[in-house]
Amino acid sequence: MTSTRPKLGRSLAAALEDSATLSGLLAGHRRSHACFEAARSALPPTLLTQVRPGPIDASAWTLFAATNAAAAKLRHCLPRVLEAARAHDAQIVEVRVKVAPPA
Repeated sequence: MTSTRPKLGRSLAAALEDSATLSGLLAGHRRSHACFEAARSALPPTLLTQVRPGPIDASAWTLFAATNAAAAKLRHCLPRVLEAARAHDAQIVEVRVKVAPPA
């Protein structure tokens, strides 16, 4: 019987890249953070600390707001946020807002 244990001594990054599932999750995470960096200029400075990037799929991106009030403000900024995100990643056609307190 052969062992399926991962090789010891490898970096976490190498292990993530070797796994198809994990590398897909990592790519989505990187894509989401890149879109967030591109869209930061569309957000008021007071809102930046209240919003964090969430999952991104083929055409929709989710942003997490820390409070209901932050979510309401973020929804007012969505046209500019979507425009900035699309300038970075043309596949994004929708931005969703969800309330999720910071972990």
